[in-house]
Amino acid sequence: SSQTTRVASACLADRRRSAGAMGRKRRPGGRSESPKVAPAPAPPPPPRAPADSPFRALLACHGAAEAGDEARHGPVERHPDSPSRLEASVERLKADKGLWRALRKLPPRRAEDKELQLCHDAAHIAGLQKLAELSASDLKPHFVPVHGPLCMGPCNEVREGKKGADTFVTRGSLEAARFAVGGLLQMVDAVLAPVEDGAPSHYNLRTGLALCRPPGHHASSDRSQGFCLLNNVAVAAAYARSRYPEDVDRVLIFDWDVHHGQGTQQIFEQSRHVLVISVHRHDGKFYPATGNANEVGFGSGRGYTVNVPLPGGYTGAALWEVCVSVLLPAARQFKPQLILVSAGFDAVIGDPLGACSVEARVFGAMTTELLRLAAEFAGGRLLLALEGGYHIDALANCVEEVARALVAESMEADAEPEPFAETPPWLKGDTCRTAIRRTCEAHKSLPLRLPVPLSRAEKRAQSRKPPAEPPRPDAASGQGTANGVEPEAAPAE
Repeated sequence: SSQTTRVASACLADRRRSAGAMGRKRRPGGRSESPKVAPAPAPPPPPRAPADSPFRALLACHGAAEAGDEARHGPVERHPDSPSRLEASVERLKADKGLWRALRKLPPRRAEDKELQLCHDAAHIAGLQKLAELSASDLKPHFVPVHGPLCMGPCNEVREGKKGADTFVTRGSLEAARFAVGGLLQMVDAVLAPVEDGAPSHYNLRTGLALCRPPGHHASSDRSQGFCLLNNVAVAAAYARSRYPEDVDRVLIFDWDVHHGQGTQQIFEQSRHVLVISVHRHDGKFYPATGNANEVGFGSGRGYTVNVPLPGGYTGAALWEVCVSVLLPAARQFKPQLILVSAGFDAVIGDPLGACSVEARVFGAMTTELLRLAAEFAGGRLLLALEGGYHIDALANCVEEVARALVAESMEADAEPEPFAETPPWLKGDTCRTAIRRTCEAHKSLPLRLPVPLSRAEKRAQSRKPPAEPPRPDAASGQGTANGVEPEAAPAE
């Protein structure tokens, strides 16, 4: 629409003005903070879907079966990101007819350049287009170079390939990426567009799952990497803020993929309007080897990038503890008006890339608690977008668990337990409290002021302390024992 065009143009102009301004510290390749906007008030509780509506949550899927063969991304021989990831997930949801009926399917939608440029440089999009054209003419996939521009000049670097390159482009890859972004934007519109008389009942829904492929959280403003071409969740966050400024000023992105979402971090690390919390494996050279606890953002965005790096093999108990000790206090300080989840499932048991030990049901349990968190702050608005997950059956299990949590009865903030108040009794394993403490230490003096949880030694010492004696009533009131004289007893009746 013309309104979206004007908004996107204004955002681009704001970024150019701020990027050219005065000696502000800026990380190479980072994006400057847009002009400050007065925080919007928290939205009122949203209307609920009619009681007779069969729908309980939104579903967006944009594979070749839905968007057409022109949007086919791959497959590439021996590459972990294959079309079967989406196909298996959809088939699993369809296997339960009741679950499938409860999901309101949104039609495929293609993201346009003006929407992508809310987060991505025009040259980056043009480079992807040239790569797709090369692949179509050569009838073979091309890999994005590890270093240097995507596709400048004759693209010799891309044509020959580079050692370590892992992100491929085929004829339909850019179209697939546009539909991946567009499906999430379609969902943002569905939960934020004003409800008018006669509007479809799905406009009353406030939660949804977008089955995005290719994934997005590794893609930065000017680079495709880590299987990701465009950053689906980042564009959705920027789109929500620009298209619906009266409803959304503060967006929380929670990234639970096993890999650090360095692309999302780079796009928003200078913004105080988008809080990015990432929990990920970080040991040795595990990809992408970024996301230390001391990476906290820059400029006015300092303190709004939160990284929780965990050791390899972490369990669901560690993820749950991150939610309790980091996500929950950060969200209560930030008060988001929209919550987006980069829902990667490569930390699940059996994933060939993640090598961690999280059960599939953990993701469903976390989704249930995130629904409560969204009801408390974001008017119930919670959208999840698929990122990684490369064991086909395990991925389908995780998608099913999340979908079941979304279609369960809606959460009432004043009638349900507080988010993450009760730990599931079946959660076992190391909670990685030392790693979590490092994150809280890094943020204890920053805007979110995360409280530092006690260490095991501090807990033991605290438990050995004798209970403090309660103060005497006269001492508390400041009466009675001055000069050693006790107050007179009240006369008996």
